Amino acid sequence: MFTSLAKNIDTKTLDEIHTLENEIGCPLLAFTFYDVEPAPLDEKSLEKIKRFEEGRCICLLAVTPR
Repeated sequence: MFTSLAKNIDTKTLDEIHTLENEIGCPLLAFTFYDVEPAPLDEKSLEKIKRFEEGRCICLLAVTPR
């Protein structure tokens, strides 16, 4: 299982989130869940991914979809 920030929230749900934020007095983050497994990679592939991530402030995750 993997999560990321939800991007495509419909207007009604977004309005409801804003209402809830106002009621509780703090911002909320919305996440989406993905059902994936880590991909089996060799050391060379893992090293390529690590080099790509460096200096970009991102994290790449190689997955095998279920």
